[in-house]
Amino acid sequence: MPVDPDHRVVTATVIGVPAPGTAVWRADGERTRDGSTVSGDLEDPDELLRTGDRLVLEVVRDRFRWLVVDVVETVPRPRTPGRPRRPHAHPARPPGTVLIAWLPFTRDDDEGPGKHRPCVVLRSTDPSVIRARPLYDPGSAVARTSGGVPLQSWRAAGLDKASVAVDPVEIPVARCEQTLGHLEPIDLARLGITGRRRR
Repeated sequence: MPVDPDHRVVTATVIGVPAPGTAVWRADGERTRDGSTVSGDLEDPDELLRTGDRLVLEVVRDRFRWLVVDVVETVPRPRTPGRPRRPHAHPARPPGTVLIAWLPFTRDDDEGPGKHRPCVVLRSTDPSVIRARPLYDPGSAVARTSGGVPLQSWRAAGLDKASVAVDPVEIPVARCEQTLGHLEPIDLARLGITGRRRR
């Protein structure tokens, strides 16, 4: 069967975020038959994509534009060679901190595809790993089936939308990125985070 040049899987780079919830991508080294680039836009409802992020996309050409059929994989952003992460070099992230981390889609495949997702820190005493609860949209399948804890004061925690904290996971510090905020006391209590330091 001949390969359809208007339906392909490409490795792409996010080249801009013109508006909240929308990212513009361009395929790496891909050209159409007339020599133009393979590029388009992509819905990003969680607003986690940033310029420079790399994706594996299944795309199809619809007359004058390329449409994304599926996000096959989100490639974790590599560390800058000149600035390697060192143990204890990361900023303090006490329990209750809300941050963005790269998480695989399935817990059984740590090196598989994934995406950036907000999380709540439960424990950060290990210099290389934190324990945190990922946050999902209340309408997502994960939130509905996990029996998670809905956050009450999600805006005050730096989040853009209502969120549900699901079961805890261990996250390498190298996959933790910017801090968004900190939970309010009402949500700390709901998640069993007391803020007390053990002696």
